[in-house]
Amino acid sequence: MKTNLRIELYKFIHQKNGLWGLLVLPLLMIYSGQTTRLSSQLITFEFGAPQWITLILIAVGSAFLSMEYRYRTIVPLVYKSTSKRAIYGAKLIVILGYGLLLTVVSALITMILKPIFTGDRYPWTPQLVQTVLINNTSTLLYSFFLITLAFMLLMVIQVNAAVIGIGLIIVFWGASLSVAIIKTFSSLAGILKWNPFNMVFVTQQLSSPAYADLSLLTNSQLVLGTLVYSIIFLIIGYHQFKVRAI
Repeated sequence: MKTNLRIELYKFIHQKNGLWGLLVLPLLMIYSGQTTRLSSQLITFEFGAPQWITLILIAVGSAFLSMEYRYRTIVPLVYKSTSKRAIYGAKLIVILGYGLLLTVVSALITMILKPIFTGDRYPWTPQLVQTVLINNTSTLLYSFFLITLAFMLLMVIQVNAAVIGIGLIIVFWGASLSVAIIKTFSSLAGILKWNPFNMVFVTQQLSSPAYADLSLLTNSQLVLGTLVYSIIFLIIGYHQFKVRAI
């Protein structure tokens, strides 16, 4: 696994997609600062960083895996490695590490943008810092959910553009779709509240309990559901990777 991690990290750094993501993130956060009503939530949600980070991870992560098949580099990679599990796991760990890097970078950028957009309003109180940390944790959790989903979808449908499109739908409209489904079939709300679209709320509800009225899940249920779906996506994605012809 260590050898696979070194190989995948080397490839990731030299593909430059990750660098573009790091460059785009501050621009998207500035855009949020200019187009979103100024409030303490703008700070706690780090100028929209959770949604921008997840979008970048979907695009970069799916491209990272799909390039192996596009350029046929998957063939020597598989034959040189002793385990497909190590290959798939190493790629997943590299993208998860990239997600952690994006989260740290978003926190640093927030510190820079806060005085520019809000001035002396909303000072860094212990409660504000705690809320930001909670949101960072929920972003990492949801990143795991989306990365495993993106890898699985790429193995199943094998079209990178389609994976990115589905990711866009989930990130921007997943919560609204979930609420609409639950309200439409309210008699089945007890079951439908566990639908995968509902896991989008994990990026908001942990720091804003009012969202529980929409998700119908407690914080612990939301975290559990996100982890369970992530594991399911991971298992299916790896199985498809293992049996996919090269």
